[in-house]
Amino acid sequence: MELDHTNVFAAIQELFGSDFQAERKVSGDILHAGKMWRVRIHFKPEAAKVVFLLNGAVNRAKAPGPILQRSSWTDEINGSCINIADRTLVDDPEMSIGWAQGDGGRYLYEQHSLAVAIADYLGMKDSRRRIYFGSSAGGFQALSMASLDKGSTAIVNNPQIDWTRYYKSVVDRVRESCFQGATLSQIRSDSNVVTDVGRFMKSRSYVPKIQYYVNSASRADVAIHLHTLLTNIRYVPNHSLLRINHYYDEESGHNPMTKEATISAINEEIAQ
Repeated sequence: MELDHTNVFAAIQELFGSDFQAERKVSGDILHAGKMWRVRIHFKPEAAKVVFLLNGAVNRAKAPGPILQRSSWTDEINGSCINIADRTLVDDPEMSIGWAQGDGGRYLYEQHSLAVAIADYLGMKDSRRRIYFGSSAGGFQALSMASLDKGSTAIVNNPQIDWTRYYKSVVDRVRESCFQGATLSQIRSDSNVVTDVGRFMKSRSYVPKIQYYVNSASRADVAIHLHTLLTNIRYVPNHSLLRINHYYDEESGHNPMTKEATISAINEEIAQ
């Protein structure tokens, strides 16, 4: 299901242009795989790496349109930054979490191929220069995209590993909106759909480099999601690329780390 991204270069050039000498911030829509994707590019010509910032849950009351989470943070990140709005939430403006599952799970692959195309266009053709970051649903996307992009890195914070094990009302909305009401059994059995990213890694016999930040005070994040990942990748040869970073914060629970802690974690990885 991965797409040839060659044809998207013209659309990227139309938005970004061809000036690679100066630091620039551009936002707009890129036509890719037959649909428009809202992106923001903060290009830093001296940057050694590029960071993709991916959407977690969104507050629809505050942001009804395409969401580019953490776009205000990019000045403090020591790399070029690219935000890609989850197209799933564009298709269904009432949905708050999508896990890039739009169009029967295809959006995850299309989002990944768009990300790689933009990185290539900006000169980041070596996958080792690409970092995918997200928390919660964004963490699921980051892990999935890094799994597709061999050599890249994922930085995640309290990610869902299996989105079908999240709150039933949210999962049901995704089933109805993205899978035409298919049952969870039907969705899980489709080998082209990533529901459990740990199982996806196992099926590909590949675990990307991962910095996994998890709040030990958030029971579901440890007992359900982290446990599911560890169970699936235990016998994958390169599972040692996973680094688990525990912290304990009863007050924040599943909510992500602070802005300062998150930027510190990203910049630490960029420096590697």
